[in-house]
Amino acid sequence: MEIKRTALLATSLFLALNGYEFQYPADSVEKVVAIAEEKLDIPDITRWLRKNSRRTKKFSFYR
Repeated sequence: MEIKRTALLATSLFLALNGYEFQYPADSVEKVVAIAEEKLDIPDITRWLRKNSRRTKKFSFYR
């Protein structure tokens, strides 16, 4: 489980650096496990991240 938590945190950090805030939904653990077990494809993961991310006006590293 350690690597899965690190991956979710790294994803959240990546989004934050690009001006987005990840809103951890109740199904976060189940989704991360499904991703690790390769039960979700890239379009499913993308939809889940978009659904649970919000644009912020905070610092963006790339702008």
